[in-house]
Amino acid sequence: MSRPSVFYELRAMPLFSGLDDNNLVSLATQGRIALIEAGSLVATEQDPADDFHVVLSGKAKLYKRSPGGKEQIVYVFEAGEPFCLCAMQTGERYPLSAEAMERTRLFTVSALSFADALESDPHLAFNVIKVLSRRLKEAMALIESLSLKDLSERVAAFLIQARPSSGDSTYSLPVSQREIAKIVGVTPEALSRHFKKFADMGVVAVSGRAVVILNQKRLEELAGTIEKEDHAE
Repeated sequence: MSRPSVFYELRAMPLFSGLDDNNLVSLATQGRIALIEAGSLVATEQDPADDFHVVLSGKAKLYKRSPGGKEQIVYVFEAGEPFCLCAMQTGERYPLSAEAMERTRLFTVSALSFADALESDPHLAFNVIKVLSRRLKEAMALIESLSLKDLSERVAAFLIQARPSSGDSTYSLPVSQREIAKIVGVTPEALSRHFKKFADMGVVAVSGRAVVILNQKRLEELAGTIEKEDHAE
C-alpha cells in the first residue's frame, strides 16, 4: 500500500505511536489537508461535530466567547496536537470554537473514519485516552486558576508554564500578549500593568514576546508554587 506524504508527519506524532502502518496509511488516505490562514475559523459552537483535526504545523486555539464578546481561551494547540475529540460522539455539536492563531496546516478526517481507526488498533485508542487524561488535568488547572488564584498568581504561573523545558531564563512567549490576556482571564491593559509590576520588582522583564526571568524563586513564589518569604515591595 502506497504511503501519502502526510503519513510520515502523522507517524512522528505521539498520538499515532505504536499504530500499525497499514492502519495509519488507511487513516491518512481518508483524511485531507487544509491550510488555514491566521484568524480564520476551523469550527464554531454551531457546527455539527463531524470532523477530527490534528495540527501539522502552526497554531490553533479553542475558546469560548460570551454574548458580550469576552473571550476565554481554553487550549492552544501546536504541531502534533489533536483537537475536536468530541467528534467521536455522534450527533453532537462542538462545545467550543476553534480558530487558527497563525497560518496553520491541519490534517482533518471524518469522525466515522477516526472511529473505524480506533476500533482497528488499540494503540490509537490508548493514545487518545492519554490525550483526554492530560486535557482533563489541564482543564482542572484552568478552573482552579480562574476561580481560586488572583491575577498575579495567574500571570506568574503562565510565565513559568511557557518557559521551555531546557530551563533557559531567556525565551519567547508562544502567543501574543493579547492572547495571553484571554488565557489568564484579564484585559490586555491589566496584563501589561502586571508585567511592569513584575519588572519593577526585579522578577521578570517582558517586552513583546521576549521574556527574561530575573528571579526564578520569586516568580515561583508569586505563582504560588513554593512558600512565600517576606519581601519588602
